[in-house]
Amino acid sequence: MHDNNEIVEVSNRDLLNGHDVHMITDALDMYVTALEEDIKDMEANGGKRSIFAPGFFSGVKKDLLSKISYLKQVEDKTDHDS
Repeated sequence: MHDNNEIVEVSNRDLLNGHDVHMITDALDMYVTALEEDIKDMEANGGKRSIFAPGFFSGVKKDLLSKISYLKQVEDKTDHDS
């Protein structure tokens, strides 16, 4: 655990590369698709209402992917500046 004021040294191994981003994106796509289908099935077949509206997890995925994209851009810029 690091103190918030402590500067943590990061090696290139710790950064996201294109393959990492691709794996994370694929995993999010599959997971969110399954969750959205579960919500639709629950409402259509079980007569139950989910506490999450259809599309909720798609929005969360979009937010996560934008954060990952931003981190990748920052890391790429850091690599070029070194």
